Amino acid sequence: MKKKITVFLTTVICLILALCSFSACGFFASAPDGNTPFDVAVDNGYQGSLDNWLADGEGGTTQQKNWYESYLQAVQAGEFTGTFPEFLAAVGDGTAAANKALCSVVSVYAVGTSSHSAGAGVIYSLDKQTGSAYIVTNYHVVYRAALGKVDDHIVVYLYGNETYPNFDPDTSGAIDAYYVGGSMTSDIAVLHVEQSDALKGDSSIARAAVAANSDAVTVGESVFAVGNPLGKGLSVTRGVVSVEREEINATAADGITHMILPEIRTDAAVNHGNSGGGLFNLRGELVGIVNARLDSIKDGAGTEDGVAGFGYALPTNFALAVAESIIDGISYRTDGTIDYEKPAAATRAITGVECAVLSTQTVFNEETCKFYRQEKIVVNRTLLTGSACVTAGLRNGDTLISGKIIHAQREERTVMFTRLHKLDDFLYNVRKNDTVVLTVSRGGETKEISVVFSSPQDFVAVA
Repeated sequence: MKKKITVFLTTVICLILALCSFSACGFFASAPDGNTPFDVAVDNGYQGSLDNWLADGEGGTTQQKNWYESYLQAVQAGEFTGTFPEFLAAVGDGTAAANKALCSVVSVYAVGTSSHSAGAGVIYSLDKQTGSAYIVTNYHVVYRAALGKVDDHIVVYLYGNETYPNFDPDTSGAIDAYYVGGSMTSDIAVLHVEQSDALKGDSSIARAAVAANSDAVTVGESVFAVGNPLGKGLSVTRGVVSVEREEINATAADGITHMILPEIRTDAAVNHGNSGGGLFNLRGELVGIVNARLDSIKDGAGTEDGVAGFGYALPTNFALAVAESIIDGISYRTDGTIDYEKPAAATRAITGVECAVLSTQTVFNEETCKFYRQEKIVVNRTLLTGSACVTAGLRNGDTLISGKIIHAQREERTVMFTRLHKLDDFLYNVRKNDTVVLTVSRGGETKEISVVFSSPQDFVAVA
């Protein structure tokens, strides 16, 4: 009998309504090109295999590849004689990484009503001279469905400073935090702390999290979930990555909207209050923002089976792209201070086309002991004839190879479109007046299409 899967969130969550199709169904208006990103790399002189090419592009920042380099050194020095998997099992208990992670996570309490709700947040950026910081959390942590808005009073605590069980937001350990913006449909909110003595100076334990490339996360990789379960203060649970990226059905913070979210699945224990906290690897790097758990599975007759070990985190490449978009949209008063009365929203660039996955290849790389996947992403049809991409020359049947963002004040950012979700994450990083250079394969030849996103119509607000 077919089973119905019900996802319960640490409070409630939401998702993104993507503009690119996640289905390979439908007819192409033009014959799709035959090349894949790897084929283009070979045409440009790459001589290795598909698994090595994907590992070079995605595996460089994983703990697997760093451990592999350590493994080779240990073998050459005669310090280890086993296989690489045996080496992984023998090294690193993760204690240092877990404690490092605790410095980058805060407990979050929304206390604007007679009751309070608890969650966690991750320090995204920190100025230790002024004691000011931006904190990324889940939208559902700070939103009150009963009020139809974000709570008016939010406080955060550094590790060890919580006042549970006699919670008191007026104690000396409480740090006032202000909501600057968020996206209900991606379950991301950003808080700001202004000139806090608790965050100021080298003596403060607070530090900004170091983000890893979430596309490099490996199935079986050890991870730590750091959060505020049951509002009892920050704590750590450990597990492994069960699925490196999938989509789950979820209910938005308003308790009504049914959505789908991109997620890393882990078996690290996740409970109410873990929302907004961080998922960290053994190097202490942030790979996701914890936001959900699966509590039960019901079959067609309504019979419920026990289920455990299903925790979820929004991948950093997605979550932080949304957060950065929110931060870049902050409104300021004439005196240079943040105008909290005008919350910022996330924005996403519009391609004006529908994309589909035409084929998928999965390979295994011996050096990194990791599976890699390459999806062939093809323009399926045009949705907006006047969009910047279509006007610049993007056509039906084009195979997307890569994209490069050129921004006046930022480093260039290049992404190989080996998975469809990479395109979606990429579009959150585009800002007004950016130039995006799309490399496509058309008729067996690669072409560069330069697109300037200069109009407000080139973007959509992700509410």
